[in-house]
Amino acid sequence: MLSVEDDKFQITSALSESSDSEKASKKPKKSPTREHLSKLLKTWEERQQEAKNLQETAEQQLTVGMDQQSRSSGGLGTYATQFFRNRGLNLLLAISAFGGVFVVMGLIARLAGWLQHRQGIPRSFATRLAGLLFKVATAIVAFLAMLAVFNIMNDWLLLGIASVFAIATAWVGLKMLPNISEQITLLLNLGAVQEGERIMLAGVPWRVQRLDFYTDLVNPALDGGTFTLPVRELVGLHSRPAAKDEAWFPTRKGDWVQIKDDQIARVLNQTPELVQVEEIGGSIVTFETTAFPSEAPRNLSSGYRIQTEFGLDYRHQAIATDEIPDKLGLHVENGLKDLLGSEGVANVDVDLINLGDSAIVFEVEAVIHGQFASRYEDVEREIARLVVEACNKHEWSIPFPQMVVHRAS
Repeated sequence: MLSVEDDKFQITSALSESSDSEKASKKPKKSPTREHLSKLLKTWEERQQEAKNLQETAEQQLTVGMDQQSRSSGGLGTYATQFFRNRGLNLLLAISAFGGVFVVMGLIARLAGWLQHRQGIPRSFATRLAGLLFKVATAIVAFLAMLAVFNIMNDWLLLGIASVFAIATAWVGLKMLPNISEQITLLLNLGAVQEGERIMLAGVPWRVQRLDFYTDLVNPALDGGTFTLPVRELVGLHSRPAAKDEAWFPTRKGDWVQIKDDQIARVLNQTPELVQVEEIGGSIVTFETTAFPSEAPRNLSSGYRIQTEFGLDYRHQAIATDEIPDKLGLHVENGLKDLLGSEGVANVDVDLINLGDSAIVFEVEAVIHGQFASRYEDVEREIARLVVEACNKHEWSIPFPQMVVHRAS
């Protein structure tokens, strides 16, 4: 099959041959063949132009279709990309202005705080109010700077979006006004929580070191016992002045304690989250800091007392009030001093406390200094041994439990 170009070439060649033949014959009249071929040439030239027009139209339709397909596949991401591409510079300048104002105003606030601290000016109600108003002014000026950038760049779309955002923020602020007013009261140090006082959080006491939008809480008895809390978390709490020498936690790191199951352990670590104790033998037990006070730990590091009860036969009744307590107390005291040294024993007492059914009951009390807290179990066993040893030495009889049975006549 011949194409349009081939047909056109053949017709043109035929016309050329016809013209040559006419020149050769030198006849003045036109040849019918030439006229026919000219019409055919014109017809094919028109068809060729129509084909080109159809080709261009199809290419344009293909381009439009592909563009629509790419837009529909891009979706929101494409529009967002175009938005930031067209207004990215304006948005960047506005954010820079907003952040720049915050940085400059923050530096001014820090400088004012440094001067206040250097001159020894206390944080009174006036200084707190001035600081709060300065923070509000900082937010307003920073936002106005951002609006000014949009206005200078004639970006009315972003200016409108920012204005709507400001109105929405103000509306939400009005709705949250009761809660915000309580926070403002706290920031002015007029609320239930006051700076420098003591509050309880989950059973653990904390000192309000600095009351601000982010409040610093401190517990000097805990490792790493400092953390920051948003002021809104303090709403609903209350504080009180700390008493003189009031403890901030039942124990300190290195203390020896006796916990609920009568285990003796040393405090390894105590942080705001966990308390770890090491029992005699090396076992490590971990408690949550908030739950540790409920274990009622008995702190032995400040000194402790061990009590032991025993009974003697009633045949020693004559010496039960004077001789036995004196001799037994001296024997136990000397034995404990041999175990711990004279600096370890604070006091030893032996008292008659009860008249039992089959024995006279005595109690031995030994008070030991806190540096020997790790020897608690040794002291407890030694007291029992010394009591038996004294009874054997002085021939004091420890009776067995007795039961009296009466037989009816």
